Amino acid sequence: MDFFTQLSTEMQVFWMCAIVASTIFVLQTLTTLIGIGGESAGIDNFDLDGAGDTSGFMGEAMEMITLRNLVNFLMGFGWTGVCLREAIKNDTVLIIVAILVGVALSVTIMILLRKVRKLEHNGAINLEEDVVGHTADVYLRIPAGGKGKIQISANGSVHEFDCTADTDIPTGKKVFVEKHLGGGTFKVREA
Repeated sequence: MDFFTQLSTEMQVFWMCAIVASTIFVLQTLTTLIGIGGESAGIDNFDLDGAGDTSGFMGEAMEMITLRNLVNFLMGFGWTGVCLREAIKNDTVLIIVAILVGVALSVTIMILLRKVRKLEHNGAINLEEDVVGHTADVYLRIPAGGKGKIQISANGSVHEFDCTADTDIPTGKKVFVEKHLGGGTFKVREA
């Protein structure tokens, strides 16, 4: 405690920002890793105007105001001030550099989290929009009036469905999916 009380007010602020923000950062990271928290957790997002509109410049600016980004900023700000105190003697320059590093850290982590979020994909498809009206490959021969199987690529993955046709269609042929008959079965014709 003597160490802390002997510091200048500016250094006390840097140390407090660094220690408190780092502690919260570690807790956020641990809770995210074990599945309790996340970027979309209730306490992470502040809705300052109540509208929740994220379109346009102001919407994106409001989206940046999160608890996670505030913690990242304070962590970058605090540790920069602590680490560069000996190298930068001018208080004003040190504060400006610390603010810039805090903003850069916040923006970098926000960009990384957005990129990670884009990787999320559940593979679900809409049978009417993603299958009907598209071309598929016959996986198992379709006898005239009987059932066979088709494979179709939709939303980045290959799906297999039962199908019927009016004519005999051998394995490996391309077919056009005409309509959904229900239950994941489709009516097809040779393409």
